[in-house]
Amino acid sequence: MTHNLIIRAAKKEDEQDIQEISRLTWDGQDYIYEVFEEWLRDGHFFVAEINNKVIGTAKLTIFPDKVGWLEGLRVHPEYRGQGIGRKLQDFTREYGLNLIRKGLINCLEFSTYYKNQRSIQMALKDGFRIVKRFYILSRKRTEEKEKPDFAEIRMEDLINFNKYLSMGWRFLHKIQEALEWMLNHITPYKIGAYKFYQYRATNTFTLLQFTEEAVKAYIKALNWISERAGFSNYEIILPEESKDSIPIFKKYDFYFWDKPEEANIYVFRYILKKYG
Repeated sequence: MTHNLIIRAAKKEDEQDIQEISRLTWDGQDYIYEVFEEWLRDGHFFVAEINNKVIGTAKLTIFPDKVGWLEGLRVHPEYRGQGIGRKLQDFTREYGLNLIRKGLINCLEFSTYYKNQRSIQMALKDGFRIVKRFYILSRKRTEEKEKPDFAEIRMEDLINFNKYLSMGWRFLHKIQEALEWMLNHITPYKIGAYKFYQYRATNTFTLLQFTEEAVKAYIKALNWISERAGFSNYEIILPEESKDSIPIFKKYDFYFWDKPEEANIYVFRYILKKYG
């Protein structure tokens, strides 16, 4: 029953309920419990509550270039299928539209997996449009490894990325301000001449070069980091414009989660239309 549903700002006392939701999401691999304090400080963090129990979350994060990034939409497994996710989505969308009207942001954006057809159809119905696609590929950790060095990432290192920079499943407009913001959330590395970066302490990495020699070097570095962190596998994010390099990655045992094997992360944008 959702007639007792309340959507309100998150607070410190919600932490235990949100940790429970996080543990029950993505086989316990969800990240929200790790960013709870940060999101609480940042604000624009909301929960759905029924009978004094938090059963859902949603977040809007203001990115550089005045982007309102929608993320963190979660519903407790026991309450799914009751329209709570939709209510949270509608709430954060309207909240974001108010920020646009106030001039605090220019647009709303979010990302989702290409098999998440329900979310995609809702977004299209609500006026969002796909503006960018990325690939996410996985690989099992193997024995060959080499310790990478820490590195500095500059805009000229990102020549293979057009318009957007990846930061896990978060995507920033490719501007200098966004790069500087991103550097506070990633760990940049290099192995030989090849730079890459890790988002937080996750098993998700963004590679900056796509040649066969680069891929072979990256594998050694990713294996080393993953072994130290206890990851049995790791994921890489590649821009859609790297399509011609996908056969190289597959040659070295990177794989898609599903078929068809195509760009499988969609970035959506909504811009409030002005009339008159």
